[in-house]
Amino acid sequence: DHRDLHSFPTRRSSDLDGCGSYGGGEDDLDAGKLKKMAYSLNWNARFDWPFQGMSIPPVKSDVTWTSWYQKETSLAQMSRYDEKMEKSGFHVLEYFVTTEGGNYIADEPPERKAKADSELWRDGNDFIHYQIPSAVIRDHDGKIMYSNWFGDVVLDPAEPCWQKLLLEQAETLVKELPYSSGICIDRMDWLTVYNPHRDDGVSWVDGRPARSLLNSWKETVGKLAAILHRAGKFVYANTIVTRIDCCGSLDGFYNEYGDFPCSLNLSALMAVHKPAIAWTRDINTLRPDPDAFFQRHLHLGVFPTVPFPGADHTIPEDPWVDRCYLDYGPLLTAIRGKQWVLKPHVISVNDHAASANLFKVPGGYAIPVTFAENANEVTVILRNLLEVRERITSITVLHPGEDKVSTVQGKTVGQEVRITVPVKRGCALVKLVCESAGGNVSGQI
Repeated sequence: DHRDLHSFPTRRSSDLDGCGSYGGGEDDLDAGKLKKMAYSLNWNARFDWPFQGMSIPPVKSDVTWTSWYQKETSLAQMSRYDEKMEKSGFHVLEYFVTTEGGNYIADEPPERKAKADSELWRDGNDFIHYQIPSAVIRDHDGKIMYSNWFGDVVLDPAEPCWQKLLLEQAETLVKELPYSSGICIDRMDWLTVYNPHRDDGVSWVDGRPARSLLNSWKETVGKLAAILHRAGKFVYANTIVTRIDCCGSLDGFYNEYGDFPCSLNLSALMAVHKPAIAWTRDINTLRPDPDAFFQRHLHLGVFPTVPFPGADHTIPEDPWVDRCYLDYGPLLTAIRGKQWVLKPHVISVNDHAASANLFKVPGGYAIPVTFAENANEVTVILRNLLEVRERITSITVLHPGEDKVSTVQGKTVGQEVRITVPVKRGCALVKLVCESAGGNVSGQI
């Protein structure tokens, strides 16, 4: 399918905001259930590629190859999956890497299998040894640096031969996978490595110039993003290395260590104005207190990974787990498209009876009230919140596990708006619906 890109609705990165999955299942999805869980996107773990690094082979849509999972596939088949997901209301981010490649790579070049250079992409050893050998990270003695996944090797994404092929993969995605929403880049952990045989002009290791893969990655991802952004597609990354200087070209985050408290907090602060999804490893991640699990994510504006068919080392489907996600799904849905409100002292809870955060969301504001352990209601205080010509038209409250939406009133006291919020299971999600008014109505209800 080569539908013109302009025939697709314009996407914004906030449209992708919501819960995620890392799955490769073939079965039909229960789209209704997933939507109730605030589900948005699959980081594609179908592993259609022939080996690591060759995420999108440089071929026409009908050319076939044997995938990592030993299945015959093609770009056309990949596109059909993306289309099926889009028609269900979900997004697909293709699995992508810039810092490693190949599989079961030999120390010395084995006999070449491809007769033509145009076929080197079909075999990992052919590709590494005969197409991009200068991109392989080697120590001063020439010894290859291997990765930890099926004998692939670490690569320098700024090396021209490899960078060129990475950019060609992005261009192929744009042309052949029109229903894809973009890529999610794995293996940022290699950004701590230096290439001792190159010089980036700033790195110095063991008394010698070197090239940092951190700098290589930033340069290359910037170029990838330019190609994808022009086509209305997006770039996420697995922020194993959580550094703000890596994020300038990223549209969102999928953090494989998001179930670690320090990494979850870092993801939230990196994603003040961007979407973020945190890994949910297994059922035990929700235990012993699933309410605390979901309320942490609500407070930080980071979405968890949902139980998903074909989940790859993430949380599987389970009746108890499904119930937990369905209980909190409406609250998570209410913060989709969130941006933190960063005005000083803009929100507090009277007597510190609970935690609260404040997000700008489409149509107004969302306030997750969490960890109200010893109260049936709390008073949320807003200060100098509203923009000029903005007014609140309604205030509603959601509770976990309840379909009912309650309406409450706010009280204006000087520059403050006070809202008495009923809480259940220590939690509530307050939604302020706003509209533009004819004058400065800051603080008006």
